[in-house]
Amino acid sequence: MPLFLDNIKIAGAQVRMVRFKLRQPYAIAYEEIEQVENLFLRLTTADGLSGYGCAAPDPLVTGETPEDTLRILQSAANGLSGRILNGPLDKILDQIFADLPAKPAARAAVDMALHDLAAKRANKPLYK
Repeated sequence: MPLFLDNIKIAGAQVRMVRFKLRQPYAIAYEEIEQVENLFLRLTTADGLSGYGCAAPDPLVTGETPEDTLRILQSAANGLSGRILNGPLDKILDQIFADLPAKPAARAAVDMALHDLAAKRANKPLYK
């Protein structure tokens, strides 16, 4: 069953980069990872709901640096602020993604935040 957003006004959008130091570093073929930088997107509706999304960019995996992703998400946040979303969520995401570069981590954060809002609006856990 498709998810819908019915007349949801995005009143605000914030993006934050957080650097996490790992308790247990790990090694992969090309480096040892001791910390990661993730970006968090918060979309707030006019009626007080908040939807959250997260991006975990990696230049060799997603083709994005944290700085690229921050810039893209800030642009997306500016484009979403004040916008009224109405209709099937997949169609809304198609429209939003048409204006975003094809960067999977950034798009994932937007996707998560909107799915979170849709679930909260439906008063159901997201997994349902």
